[in-house]
Amino acid sequence: MAEQPAELTASITIDATPAQVWSVLSDVTRMPEFSPELQKVIRLGAAKDGIRQGTRFIGLNRRQWLWWPTTSKVVRFEPEREIAWKTQESGATWSYRLAPTSGGTEVTSRRELPAYTIGSKLMTPLMGGAANHDTELGEGMRVTLERIRTVIEGPAGK
Repeated sequence: MAEQPAELTASITIDATPAQVWSVLSDVTRMPEFSPELQKVIRLGAAKDGIRQGTRFIGLNRRQWLWWPTTSKVVRFEPEREIAWKTQESGATWSYRLAPTSGGTEVTSRRELPAYTIGSKLMTPLMGGAANHDTELGEGMRVTLERIRTVIEGPAGK
């Protein structure tokens, strides 16, 4: 039986309002500051003046010696609630959902991958297998959230 994609999630509570968290998360060009794998984001077309639903961008990713580009489109954009983008090559949807709590804002990062695409099947052997890459991505999601929290809760973020 073929290997099936795993849904990955990670959550963290940040001592800040949803508006403060949103000001960081809603700018996908900042994601390389936080992500261990995503190295650069380039907004495309009219999106150069801001991020919103429909914005398209190129992401440049790196895992060890392997570099690859992805093309993504923002598919959900609800200010102070959720941002999500779908990556064309893998079919993955990456999202960040915000929920106010008594301790600040809970941020949940999720990767949904309904089925492996031709592109992801071709890349899987280079990644050491889907399960191996999924394990790294899950850890990377936790690292990303920790880095986001550090920026937002730090002296410059408040």
